[in-house]
Amino acid sequence: MTKIHSKHGHKLLYSILIALILLIAALAGFYLASSKSNNLFDKVSTKRPSAKIAKKADSSDNEQDNTTTKKDNTVTSDDKDNATETDNKKTEDSTNANAGLNISQISNDDYSSLVGKWTNNAGKTMDVTNTVESEPNSKWTVNKGVIIADTERNGYPQVLTGGSRVTNGTLQGGIGSFDPSIMVSAFAPVVYAPKGQKINDSDDSDSNRDRIIIGGGQAGYASQAYYRN
Repeated sequence: MTKIHSKHGHKLLYSILIALILLIAALAGFYLASSKSNNLFDKVSTKRPSAKIAKKADSSDNEQDNTTTKKDNTVTSDDKDNATETDNKKTEDSTNANAGLNISQISNDDYSSLVGKWTNNAGKTMDVTNTVESEPNSKWTVNKGVIIADTERNGYPQVLTGGSRVTNGTLQGGIGSFDPSIMVSAFAPVVYAPKGQKINDSDDSDSNRDRIIIGGGQAGYASQAYYRN
């Protein structure tokens, strides 16, 4: 009887042990499966934002490239406009110079027909630019003139000015500087004489050419006349 009970006790113990082993194996399997699922979810979650970030970065780069391209196109357009304006200005000045001195324009502060290099009989040159200087606060009767290149003193270049006094188809203007430190008159007389026009009977300059006569003929005409090159 004792052996039967002992035998039954052993079988019961084995059954309990097997049940525990199976339970532990089942729990272990469930844990491993759960762990793998979590790892897979983490990988998927990590990859998705990266793709979005990459796409966003690509989009940002494309926008930046487009902006740069637009800016480059704008600069190119501006440069073309500036170049066109400069070319048009040069063409206009060249056309006016070829047309000869225009005393009507000069008297209205349009100095385009004066632009260019002029030379006297002694070989001295005068380079008239297309830059007009304005001096609203000038103490002189004139306040605007076209700049003569390479004549700056005390920060003020020499300029040729217009006027309103027309004699025998010629115009009297002035040459000088807007330098306020000059105490006496800063402008000496000058006469603009288009070709074909003589200032008076004493005018011995070459009237077949445009002339700028410094001093207005006070020291002579031919000796003070500058002719267009």
